[in-house]
Amino acid sequence: PGDAFVASRISALPPKPETEPAPPAMFLTTAPRYEPGETFRDTLSGGGKGPEMVVVPAGSFSMGSPSSEAGRYDDEGPQRTVRVGYEFAVGKYEVTWAEWEACVADGGCSSSGADIAAVDEGWGKGNRPVSNVSWEDVQAYVRWLSGKTGEEYRLLSEAEWEYVARAGTTSAFHFGDTITPEQ
Repeated sequence: PGDAFVASRISALPPKPETEPAPPAMFLTTAPRYEPGETFRDTLSGGGKGPEMVVVPAGSFSMGSPSSEAGRYDDEGPQRTVRVGYEFAVGKYEVTWAEWEACVADGGCSSSGADIAAVDEGWGKGNRPVSNVSWEDVQAYVRWLSGKTGEEYRLLSEAEWEYVARAGTTSAFHFGDTITPEQ
């Protein structure tokens, strides 16, 4: 589902001048204890583990798509170079129903309103990505996760998300310029 989300954790390394603006101070945490590419899971107070995270190195990329790219929308350009001047950790997978329901069971997230716990659109729950959550719901989840781990979690910025999704590539997709039904 298009409304799935991942949590991220960033370091307090200062950005270089031409970088993506540093996030608000309330979201900063100490420098990661891990090297870029390593994965880890923070321990939750009261037991359990947080989402699996992967450390992303500082770097730069071309944000947006070239005007010559097939299927390009007008709002995908113009391309510009963005430098992410800090390491950060991002969820290796989208937040799952099981992770979301742990937050609900602990009182950190609400299941009121549209009764989020009952709206999986028939896709199933468990380790599938949580769906039909609002921005406010996500903010509650990252506050809860921050409180349970003692680390600062937040959503990625648009530039951070594209930097991670591009995975060092310049093609339309991380695996090349075309996509087939098998992919």
